[in-house]
Amino acid sequence: MKNIIFLPIEIKTREFDAKLLLALQIANDGNKAIVCTRGYCNDLRNKPNGVVLAKSIAGFELDTIIKHKEHGNMYTSLDIEGILNISYKDQSFRFSQDTINQVDKVFINGINELERIRKNDFLIEESKISITGAPQFDFYKKPLSNVFKDKSDLYKSKYGKYILVLSRFGESNNKYKNDEQSWEEFYNETLDLNMSKELINLYDNFEKYSTKIFKNFLSMIPYLAKEFSEYRIIIRPHPNEKLNTWEDVTNKLDNVKVVFEGAVGPWIQGSDFVIHNGCTTAIESYLLEKPIISYMPYTSKKYDLHIANKTGKQCSSIEEVVSSGKDILNGKYKKQNIDDELKKYIYNIDLNAYEILSCELSKLSCKIQKTKSGKLEKNIFRKEWKKTKLKFKKGNSNKKFPYTSLGEVKNKVENMCIDLGIDSKRIKIKEVDYNSFLIYKK
Repeated sequence: MKNIIFLPIEIKTREFDAKLLLALQIANDGNKAIVCTRGYCNDLRNKPNGVVLAKSIAGFELDTIIKHKEHGNMYTSLDIEGILNISYKDQSFRFSQDTINQVDKVFINGINELERIRKNDFLIEESKISITGAPQFDFYKKPLSNVFKDKSDLYKSKYGKYILVLSRFGESNNKYKNDEQSWEEFYNETLDLNMSKELINLYDNFEKYSTKIFKNFLSMIPYLAKEFSEYRIIIRPHPNEKLNTWEDVTNKLDNVKVVFEGAVGPWIQGSDFVIHNGCTTAIESYLLEKPIISYMPYTSKKYDLHIANKTGKQCSSIEEVVSSGKDILNGKYKKQNIDDELKKYIYNIDLNAYEILSCELSKLSCKIQKTKSGKLEKNIFRKEWKKTKLKFKKGNSNKKFPYTSLGEVKNKVENMCIDLGIDSKRIKIKEVDYNSFLIYKK
């Protein structure tokens, strides 16, 4: 009997492709994978036992974890946001001793993340820890980077030659937090997370520092538009950012476009070069061997995300950014080589995290005592009613994980099969609920 592994998703643009890749490998290894909404995963009524791979085991997840354990599931996590935390204190918010005690396995992006966890004096049995890397980065290496080509060609056809500006200013330009709210009110009252005063102060200070950089990025855009007038400037905000802040700056600039559409990989691949500050996507750009400029108008040993900034040419002024950009376009760019250092953050620089994770999750699934024999698929009429109801619903959850068709999933999986040499005819995909898909091998 095939074992079941649940792969819940919160933000489609950041997680969906990587979870599909992992699901494909799980299916090819002989088990069943469910790529799904968190609502589907956490609705345990009439569901069979399985293994859950969550993105967080922060303290506020404790009740959810306990419910899964009582149901007979095994619970694991891989925190992709643990790659570039600003400090080990920030890392402490991503874990709690209570959740660590409950989970069956903690997957780690790299040795640096594990060191930050241990600095917080969390007690984790060695048998619970596995350093795997993150599947999202597997796409930025051959042969899987080929999956971006169709989309990147489409973007180049639509926008022409473009320069990509990556924004990571969710703390300075947050679309969920009211401007008059403090971080303490937002986290502890609005989100009910009960964060410590020390961690709140850390976020306050990081926001103040980050906002200075953000203002410089806003000021930079008109200069880029003028100096690179033959190019389109594409700005890609962080998922938590307000788009209108960027649009207010760019609405009179004909060659500037603010876009938050699809996964970031094709946007990177289609660009002539990338500009960022402390952004995880700079690492993805680095792996795709794309020229990178790290714009650093201010520096801080405490708050800078150093490994991300090391991926490219470091510039302290707008004039330097423009000069470096023109050097890149004239073929004078020299790629940085930080592979050895980067591997401390991302284990799968020269390995495949999706293969390692599939093996680890499959081993865990064999240990489950299958006490539940429920159904994975809803009644077809209830499924279609729910899909119709939620497809056009407004709200944050639908913005984070918009409607995804079965055809889209099949197309993505088929392209992955081609690149990996897997017979796509043997891979079966079924829509079991709204934005939730069962993937297995015939």
